[in-house]
Amino acid sequence: MSGSPDRIAAGKAAEMERTAQARPPAGSENPVHEGWQALEDEFAQPVLIDYQASTPAEACLQPLLQMLGWHGVHRHVFEAMPHFDSILDIDTLRAVLARLNFHTYPSKTLTLSRLPGDKLPCLFVPEDGSEQNVQVVAARNDDGSLQIFDGQTAELVNLNDSGQQGKAYFIAPIDREEEEADIGKTGWLSHVISKFRRLLTLLFAVSLMINLFALAVPIFVMGVYDKAIGARAPDVLLTFAIGIALILATDLALKRLRARAQAFFGARLDSLIATNAFQQLLNMPIAMTEGAAIGAQITRLRQLEGIRNAFTGPLASAAVDLPFAVLFLAVIALIGGNLVWVPVSLILAYGVLGAFTIPMSRRQVGITGDAKTKKDNFMIEALLNQRTINDLGEEDRWIHKFRHFSRRSVTQNDRARYINFAVQTISQSFMTLAGVATLGIGTLLVLDGRLSPGGLIAVMALVWRVLAPLQQSFLSLGRLGQILQSFQQINRLMRIKLERRPGVLSSFYRSFTGALSIIQLSFRYPGRQEPALRGVQMNIKPGEVIAIAGPSGAGKTTLLNIIIGLYVPQGGAVFIDGLDIRQLEPGEWRHAIGYAPETSTLFYGTIAQNLRLAHPSASHEDLERAVREAGVGDYRHLLPDWLETRLSGPSLARMSDGLKKRLVLARAYVKDAPLYIFDNPGDNLDRAGDEALLRKIDSLRGKSTVVFTTHRPSHMRAADRLIYMIGGQAVMDGKPEEVLAKLQEIKKQQK
Repeated sequence: MSGSPDRIAAGKAAEMERTAQARPPAGSENPVHEGWQALEDEFAQPVLIDYQASTPAEACLQPLLQMLGWHGVHRHVFEAMPHFDSILDIDTLRAVLARLNFHTYPSKTLTLSRLPGDKLPCLFVPEDGSEQNVQVVAARNDDGSLQIFDGQTAELVNLNDSGQQGKAYFIAPIDREEEEADIGKTGWLSHVISKFRRLLTLLFAVSLMINLFALAVPIFVMGVYDKAIGARAPDVLLTFAIGIALILATDLALKRLRARAQAFFGARLDSLIATNAFQQLLNMPIAMTEGAAIGAQITRLRQLEGIRNAFTGPLASAAVDLPFAVLFLAVIALIGGNLVWVPVSLILAYGVLGAFTIPMSRRQVGITGDAKTKKDNFMIEALLNQRTINDLGEEDRWIHKFRHFSRRSVTQNDRARYINFAVQTISQSFMTLAGVATLGIGTLLVLDGRLSPGGLIAVMALVWRVLAPLQQSFLSLGRLGQILQSFQQINRLMRIKLERRPGVLSSFYRSFTGALSIIQLSFRYPGRQEPALRGVQMNIKPGEVIAIAGPSGAGKTTLLNIIIGLYVPQGGAVFIDGLDIRQLEPGEWRHAIGYAPETSTLFYGTIAQNLRLAHPSASHEDLERAVREAGVGDYRHLLPDWLETRLSGPSLARMSDGLKKRLVLARAYVKDAPLYIFDNPGDNLDRAGDEALLRKIDSLRGKSTVVFTTHRPSHMRAADRLIYMIGGQAVMDGKPEEVLAKLQEIKKQQK
């Protein structure tokens, strides 16, 4: 997004002054007039985006959301904005509105005076030579004038002259429940494709015209041979030449139009499938994805690319042309009579051949794909653990294993290619046989006087026109099974019950005090016999600092993961302020928590961007405060651009674990939260980092609830209460000194 949160306040005062000057007269009964005070009050709150917007389209976003009564929060707007970019034009603005649950649909060119009042507010792009200008038409006044927010001037004005022409974009909320009901009936992919009905109808109509024009060339050839050459009439040839030239030019234009339409359809479909599949994966319960191999998940996502190729590749063109083969067969029968049985016989031969080869090819493709997936999984595992392999000196053994997986993959791939090559050879032989048969039988008909030479040439051309898409479809039948499998896969993926429903906003947003209650919590990981948690129970008051200790495998991290909602317990519940967290929208709950995991994971981008992952609207001062509290300043000499230092794969590999840990803690400190969850926060911290952590925990005492796991006695003593876990149970709960004393006694008795 163009502007940082620090620039927001500067633009608010000027904007409120302009809004007050353009404000409608008080006392108006128009509902929009009555809402202007509420609109100003809302502008007085922290704004959703920087009002010193870099483009007119970006300037229109906030006033439009206010007029539409949108009830989201700042975070939703930041997440909907383009990645590291501004809202450049009306198309980008429409994409942002779609991510905020608003559908926009354009009108034909019209004047402002013809805008229907029941469709306001709407967006309007005037036709005044400034294509980048965008306006928000708020409402129509009683005197017929319009209230318009102009994106270029960022001013709200009353416009009396409504003769301005342009294109309007009307706005309607997206009904997610109705959409989900429709998807449940037809399947997700069918629902998406149905949105392109007009485009697909156009494609079918254009294909019909192209196939009708395809008849022109054989008929032209027949006319030239039978009429022009036979009658020695150059004038007839000239007439035919002019006609065929016009038809070929039109045919070329139609094919270009079809190619562009197919490319657009494929690109849009590919974008929708990729985005929604990735969104679906990210919103799945973590228990469904963490056990799957990375290579297998990547392979599944790559398989979805076949759906795009199905609608844009040769198979799509052949499938569009194939229904018109009946038309060509009819023309062949009309011209050549019994010659039509040659292509009909070939169609039957293709059917018989396909019945034998398609199951064989599909089975071999499945075996080949499985072998490739295993090879890819092994490669990813080796790359992720390369340092460990080098440390152990096991390079030769891993290379030997890779040879085994690679050999099997290559062998199965060769078998699949052999089957495809054999099918192609037989198919080409069928085509050659059909051509020879048509020519031979047609020659006999010509000699018998039942077919003209021009008619024979025309029939030959028509036979090739029938057989070309037929052969292409036949050769693609093996891939058709993969495509249908991809269709089923994407529909199954979209039917999975998600942890959170994308695009659905909460009806209201809660604030929490941090009172946490855990009641008889039990949890077992899938595929394991022993439970990770057994009847865990504890009550935590707001502002308390709780340390959780215990041996490895005691269930400490599992407990924290359940508290933040990553896992759903099989028994018991977690309550925040008396409310079961399962009744909360997971995104709302997690964004209310300050969380630092045990693993110090940072992402490609600047340090500031990494910190804002926890709080997208955080100001520069918020970031500086967070890194200061985490003690990141001790490493300032390693960060040449400070918070704007860019992190990448190589730089993260060289970065010390201590600095990574401090940055992860700083990310949790960025926002003021009622509850902080830290998983082993002292891991990889030196003495200075440890002292900074303890100072932060002490500053949160009484203000926010803090729950953290630890193995360090110094951290345990910093807590108000220490809970000790063994075997998934909380066996001790009390003041740190008392619990530590009991643990010492137990150790002495065991000795």
